[in-house]
Amino acid sequence: MPHFRSLTSRLVLPLLLAAVAAASLVAAASYWLADRAAAQQLQQRFSAIRRSLESSQFPLTRSVLTSLSELTSAQWITLGPDGQIVDSTLTLSASERSQLAERLGRLPADLTSENAAPARLDHAQRVYQAMRFRRTPTGRRGAEIPIHDVVVLFDDTQWRNARLQAAAAPLVTGLSTIVLLSSVTLLLAGRLIGRITRLQRQVDAIAQGDFSSDLPVNPDDELGRLGRAVQSMAAQLRQMWDAL
Repeated sequence: MPHFRSLTSRLVLPLLLAAVAAASLVAAASYWLADRAAAQQLQQRFSAIRRSLESSQFPLTRSVLTSLSELTSAQWITLGPDGQIVDSTLTLSASERSQLAERLGRLPADLTSENAAPARLDHAQRVYQAMRFRRTPTGRRGAEIPIHDVVVLFDDTQWRNARLQAAAAPLVTGLSTIVLLSSVTLLLAGRLIGRITRLQRQVDAIAQGDFSSDLPVNPDDELGRLGRAVQSMAAQLRQMWDAL
């Protein structure tokens, strides 16, 4: 005897699996697109900073760095020709300045590349997206100001939040659509299975000798026609039984 498998499991389970798979794909695609958009936005911010530093001639004093930090929502650090930290918007102890200067010295100095990728920098239990720029501005009287390397740090937390916020709208829309379509599909599948179940009970009753049929035959579709065929069969069997 073949193993019985409910029509519910044959129809509903694949629909649920398809809905879960679709939701996973929507979530992955939304996060990937949001991550790409956030990376492009971060790259644009660094590119704008690069152009500003190339065209500016003002000295990067502490007050200027503070203003730039507030304007860009980033941390700014200047390095002297010897690679030591000249000034910083981060609060650093003497040991932290030395350790951070050593790590910053390993960052590549970005000059003209518009597509240079920022580097990951860990400091004080925070993760930053860092880029180092070389700046050689000229003073008002033509005297060259000593070379300063400028390092700009964007807190990775704000970009992670930006990725999540960018992914939220398409993710919610996609998941809502999937839930709605899945609910409608499951509702229709449930009604279909209910009609088939009633038809099965009627056939079982006929097999037990009950030829009365109260099976609804509407709507006029494949199951409705099958129901009328079962009713006709039951009527013919009842006539034969009565004739006997």
